[in-house]
Amino acid sequence: MVSEFDGTGEYLYLAPENASEPSSDEFVEISWREVVTHLEDVLKEGHGQYPAKSTAQLADFLDTIKRELNMTNSDDISTETELYIEHHDMIDRLKGAYETDKKTLFRDLKQAFFAEGDVDPEEWEVNNRPTRYINFYKAPWQNLDTGTSIEYEPHIHLKRDHPRIRLRLDIEHGDKHMIREEFKTQLGEERLQELEANGWEVIDGSYAYLAKSVPIHFEKSNESVRDAAHELHQLREIVEPHIETVAANHQPD
Repeated sequence: MVSEFDGTGEYLYLAPENASEPSSDEFVEISWREVVTHLEDVLKEGHGQYPAKSTAQLADFLDTIKRELNMTNSDDISTETELYIEHHDMIDRLKGAYETDKKTLFRDLKQAFFAEGDVDPEEWEVNNRPTRYINFYKAPWQNLDTGTSIEYEPHIHLKRDHPRIRLRLDIEHGDKHMIREEFKTQLGEERLQELEANGWEVIDGSYAYLAKSVPIHFEKSNESVRDAAHELHQLREIVEPHIETVAANHQPD
Protein backbone atom coordinates (compact mmCIF):
# COMPACT_ATOMS: atom_id res chain seq x y z
CA MET A 1 0.00 0.00 0.00
CA VAL A 2 2.87 2.36 0.65
CA SER A 3 3.87 2.21 -3.01
CA GLU A 4 0.61 3.96 -3.95
CA PHE A 5 1.68 7.17 -2.25
CA ASP A 6 4.70 9.42 -2.72
CA GLY A 7 5.02 10.07 1.01
CA THR A 8 4.96 13.85 0.68
CA GLY A 9 1.38 15.06 0.40
CA GLU A 10 -0.98 12.17 1.03
CA TYR A 11 -2.04 10.57 4.29
CA LEU A 12 -4.07 7.56 5.36
CA TYR A 13 -7.21 8.08 7.41
CA LEU A 14 -7.65 4.84 9.34
CA ALA A 15 -10.97 4.58 11.13
CA PRO A 16 -14.06 2.39 11.61
CA GLU A 17 -16.41 2.20 8.62
CA ASN A 18 -19.07 4.32 10.32
CA ALA A 19 -16.65 7.09 11.32
CA SER A 20 -17.01 10.62 10.01
CA GLU A 21 -15.14 11.54 6.85
CA PRO A 22 -11.64 13.04 7.10
CA SER A 23 -11.53 16.80 7.32
CA SER A 24 -9.03 17.16 4.48
CA ASP A 25 -8.90 15.83 0.92
CA GLU A 26 -5.25 14.97 1.49
CA PHE A 27 -6.36 11.95 3.49
CA VAL A 28 -7.07 8.63 1.77
CA GLU A 29 -9.74 6.66 3.63
CA ILE A 30 -9.17 3.08 4.75
CA SER A 31 -11.26 1.20 7.30
CA TRP A 32 -10.07 -1.01 10.11
CA ARG A 33 -12.17 -3.78 8.58
CA GLU A 34 -10.00 -3.68 5.44
CA VAL A 35 -6.90 -3.92 7.62
CA VAL A 36 -8.38 -6.89 9.48
CA THR A 37 -9.21 -8.71 6.23
CA HIS A 38 -5.68 -8.22 4.92
CA LEU A 39 -4.00 -9.27 8.18
CA GLU A 40 -6.23 -12.35 8.43
CA ASP A 41 -4.99 -13.41 4.98
CA VAL A 42 -1.40 -12.86 6.13
CA LEU A 43 -2.04 -14.94 9.26
CA LYS A 44 -3.66 -17.81 7.34
CA GLU A 45 -1.34 -17.92 4.33
CA GLY A 46 1.77 -17.44 6.42
CA HIS A 47 1.01 -20.34 8.74
CA GLY A 48 4.27 -22.06 9.56
CA GLN A 49 6.40 -19.46 7.80
CA TYR A 50 6.96 -17.07 10.70
CA PRO A 51 8.12 -17.48 14.30
CA ALA A 52 5.37 -18.68 16.64
CA LYS A 53 5.78 -15.58 18.84
CA SER A 54 5.22 -13.22 15.87
CA THR A 55 2.17 -15.19 14.76
CA ALA A 56 0.70 -15.08 18.28
CA GLN A 57 1.30 -11.33 18.53
CA LEU A 58 -0.44 -10.71 15.20
CA ALA A 59 -3.38 -12.90 16.22
CA ASP A 60 -3.67 -10.99 19.51
CA PHE A 61 -3.55 -7.67 17.65
CA LEU A 62 -6.35 -8.87 15.35
CA ASP A 63 -8.48 -9.90 18.33
CA THR A 64 -8.00 -6.44 19.86
CA ILE A 65 -9.10 -4.69 16.65
CA LYS A 66 -12.14 -6.95 16.32
CA ARG A 67 -13.19 -6.27 19.92
CA GLU A 68 -12.95 -2.54 19.30
CA LEU A 69 -14.91 -2.81 16.04
CA ASN A 70 -17.70 -4.66 17.80
CA MET A 71 -18.08 -1.98 20.52
CA THR A 72 -21.24 -0.06 19.82
CA ASN A 73 -23.93 1.84 21.70
CA SER A 74 -26.59 0.50 19.38
CA ASP A 75 -28.85 -2.40 20.36
CA ASP A 76 -29.68 -3.13 16.70
CA ILE A 77 -28.77 -6.49 15.17
CA SER A 78 -26.11 -6.01 12.53
CA THR A 79 -26.90 -6.16 8.83
CA GLU A 80 -24.48 -9.06 8.52
CA THR A 81 -26.43 -11.08 11.09
CA GLU A 82 -29.71 -10.33 9.33
CA LEU A 83 -28.22 -11.53 6.04
CA TYR A 84 -26.88 -14.68 7.69
CA ILE A 85 -30.29 -15.50 9.16
CA GLU A 86 -31.98 -14.87 5.83
CA HIS A 87 -29.55 -17.02 3.83
CA HIS A 88 -28.32 -19.53 6.41
CA ASP A 89 -29.58 -22.55 4.42
CA MET A 90 -27.60 -21.49 1.38
CA ILE A 91 -24.56 -20.62 3.53
CA ASP A 92 -24.67 -24.04 5.18
CA ARG A 93 -24.87 -25.74 1.78
CA LEU A 94 -21.94 -23.71 0.47
CA LYS A 95 -19.83 -24.47 3.54
CA GLY A 96 -20.72 -28.14 3.28
CA ALA A 97 -19.74 -28.28 -0.39
CA TYR A 98 -16.48 -26.45 0.36
CA GLU A 99 -15.50 -28.86 3.13
CA THR A 100 -16.48 -31.89 1.02
CA ASP A 101 -14.41 -30.71 -1.93
CA LYS A 102 -11.43 -30.03 0.31
CA LYS A 103 -11.64 -33.51 1.83
CA THR A 104 -11.86 -34.95 -1.69
CA LEU A 105 -8.70 -33.12 -2.74
CA PHE A 106 -6.83 -34.50 0.27
CA ARG A 107 -8.11 -38.01 -0.49
CA ASP A 108 -7.03 -37.69 -4.13
CA LEU A 109 -3.64 -36.36 -3.05
CA LYS A 110 -3.11 -39.37 -0.79
CA GLN A 111 -4.01 -41.72 -3.63
CA ALA A 112 -1.77 -39.86 -6.08
CA PHE A 113 1.18 -39.98 -3.69
CA PHE A 114 1.10 -43.78 -3.70
CA ALA A 115 0.11 -44.12 -7.37
CA GLU A 116 2.48 -41.66 -9.01
CA GLY A 117 5.79 -42.68 -7.42
CA ASP A 118 7.85 -45.69 -6.45
CA VAL A 119 6.37 -45.96 -2.97
CA ASP A 120 5.93 -48.99 -0.72
CA PRO A 121 2.81 -48.23 1.38
CA GLU A 122 4.13 -50.50 4.12
CA GLU A 123 6.99 -48.06 4.78
CA TRP A 124 4.83 -44.96 5.13
CA GLU A 125 2.58 -43.39 7.73
CA VAL A 126 -0.16 -40.96 6.69
CA ASN A 127 -1.84 -38.42 8.95
CA ASN A 128 -4.71 -36.46 7.43
CA ARG A 129 -6.68 -33.67 9.04
CA PRO A 130 -9.17 -33.33 6.17
CA THR A 131 -9.75 -29.58 6.40
CA ARG A 132 -6.14 -28.58 7.12
CA TYR A 133 -3.33 -30.79 5.86
CA ILE A 134 -2.04 -34.26 5.12
CA ASN A 135 1.43 -35.51 5.95
CA PHE A 136 3.54 -38.44 4.83
CA TYR A 137 6.47 -39.79 6.81
CA LYS A 138 8.40 -42.89 7.76
CA ALA A 139 8.34 -43.95 11.40
CA PRO A 140 12.12 -43.46 11.96
CA TRP A 141 11.77 -39.80 10.93
CA GLN A 142 9.59 -38.99 13.93
CA ASN A 143 10.67 -38.07 17.46
CA LEU A 144 14.41 -38.00 16.86
CA ASP A 145 16.75 -37.70 19.83
CA THR A 146 16.50 -33.92 19.46
CA GLY A 147 12.70 -34.06 19.78
CA THR A 148 12.44 -33.21 16.09
CA SER A 149 10.21 -34.76 13.41
CA ILE A 150 10.56 -34.74 9.61
CA GLU A 151 7.66 -35.13 7.18
CA TYR A 152 6.21 -34.07 3.85
CA GLU A 153 3.14 -31.96 4.59
CA PRO A 154 0.98 -30.62 1.73
CA HIS A 155 -1.62 -28.00 2.56
CA ILE A 156 -4.60 -27.07 0.38
CA HIS A 157 -5.58 -23.41 0.05
CA LEU A 158 -8.80 -22.67 -1.82
CA LYS A 159 -8.52 -18.90 -1.89
CA ARG A 160 -10.49 -17.42 -4.78
CA ASP A 161 -7.59 -15.56 -6.39
CA HIS A 162 -4.87 -18.13 -5.83
CA PRO A 163 -6.10 -21.70 -5.14
CA ARG A 164 -3.10 -23.93 -4.66
CA ILE A 165 -1.52 -26.96 -3.05
CA ARG A 166 1.31 -25.80 -0.83
CA LEU A 167 3.88 -28.59 -0.68
CA ARG A 168 6.19 -28.54 2.32
CA LEU A 169 9.08 -30.43 3.81
CA ASP A 170 8.66 -29.88 7.53
CA ILE A 171 11.52 -30.24 10.00
CA GLU A 172 9.80 -29.28 13.22
CA HIS A 173 9.86 -29.37 17.01
CA GLY A 174 12.71 -29.80 19.46
CA ASP A 175 16.17 -28.72 18.35
CA LYS A 176 14.99 -28.40 14.75
CA HIS A 177 17.71 -25.86 13.86
CA MET A 178 20.45 -28.39 14.54
CA ILE A 179 18.70 -31.00 12.40
CA ARG A 180 18.09 -28.45 9.63
CA GLU A 181 21.75 -27.46 9.58
CA GLU A 182 22.83 -31.10 9.45
CA PHE A 183 20.33 -31.79 6.66
CA LYS A 184 21.52 -28.73 4.71
CA THR A 185 25.14 -29.88 5.02
CA GLN A 186 24.21 -33.37 3.86
CA LEU A 187 22.22 -31.96 0.94
CA GLY A 188 24.99 -29.65 -0.26
CA GLU A 189 24.86 -26.24 -1.89
CA GLU A 190 24.62 -27.57 -5.45
CA ARG A 191 21.51 -29.65 -4.72
CA LEU A 192 19.96 -26.80 -2.77
CA GLN A 193 20.44 -24.48 -5.74
CA GLU A 194 18.88 -27.12 -7.97
CA LEU A 195 15.80 -27.18 -5.77
CA GLU A 196 15.56 -23.38 -5.77
CA ALA A 197 15.88 -23.35 -9.57
CA ASN A 198 12.87 -25.71 -9.68
CA GLY A 199 10.73 -23.36 -7.61
CA TRP A 200 11.35 -24.65 -4.09
CA GLU A 201 11.80 -21.99 -1.42
CA VAL A 202 13.91 -22.29 1.70
CA ILE A 203 11.33 -21.13 4.25
CA ASP A 204 13.13 -22.06 7.46
CA GLY A 205 9.95 -21.23 9.39
CA SER A 206 8.33 -22.56 12.55
CA TYR A 207 7.42 -25.82 10.83
CA ALA A 208 8.36 -25.76 7.14
CA TYR A 209 11.92 -25.86 5.86
CA LEU A 210 11.20 -26.14 2.12
CA ALA A 211 8.00 -25.21 0.29
CA LYS A 212 6.56 -24.94 -3.20
CA SER A 213 3.09 -24.00 -4.48
CA VAL A 214 1.26 -25.90 -7.22
CA PRO A 215 -1.81 -24.10 -8.67
CA ILE A 216 -5.20 -25.81 -8.47
CA HIS A 217 -7.24 -25.50 -11.66
CA PHE A 218 -10.84 -26.12 -10.68
CA GLU A 219 -11.76 -27.43 -14.12
CA LYS A 220 -8.84 -29.91 -13.97
CA SER A 221 -8.42 -30.57 -10.26
CA ASN A 222 -7.33 -34.21 -10.72
CA GLU A 223 -4.54 -33.06 -13.02
CA SER A 224 -3.49 -30.45 -10.45
CA VAL A 225 -3.33 -33.12 -7.76
CA ARG A 226 -1.21 -35.37 -9.98
CA ASP A 227 1.11 -32.44 -10.71
CA ALA A 228 1.51 -31.87 -6.97
CA ALA A 229 2.29 -35.54 -6.35
CA HIS A 230 4.82 -35.48 -9.20
CA GLU A 231 6.53 -32.42 -7.70
CA LEU A 232 6.64 -34.10 -4.31
CA HIS A 233 8.26 -37.21 -5.74
CA GLN A 234 10.83 -35.11 -7.58
CA LEU A 235 11.68 -33.52 -4.23
CA ARG A 236 11.91 -36.96 -2.64
CA GLU A 237 14.51 -38.10 -5.15
CA ILE A 238 16.80 -35.26 -4.07
CA VAL A 239 16.23 -34.97 -0.34
CA GLU A 240 15.18 -38.37 0.89
CA PRO A 241 18.61 -40.04 0.99
CA HIS A 242 19.78 -37.18 3.20
CA ILE A 243 16.68 -37.36 5.40
CA GLU A 244 17.39 -41.05 5.93
CA THR A 245 21.01 -40.30 6.91
CA VAL A 246 20.09 -37.54 9.35
CA ALA A 247 17.28 -39.61 10.89
CA ALA A 248 19.61 -42.60 11.29
CA ASN A 249 22.13 -40.40 13.10
CA HIS A 250 19.53 -39.22 15.61
CA GLN A 251 17.52 -42.24 16.61
CA PRO A 252 16.58 -42.11 20.28
CA ASP A 253 18.17 -44.61 22.64
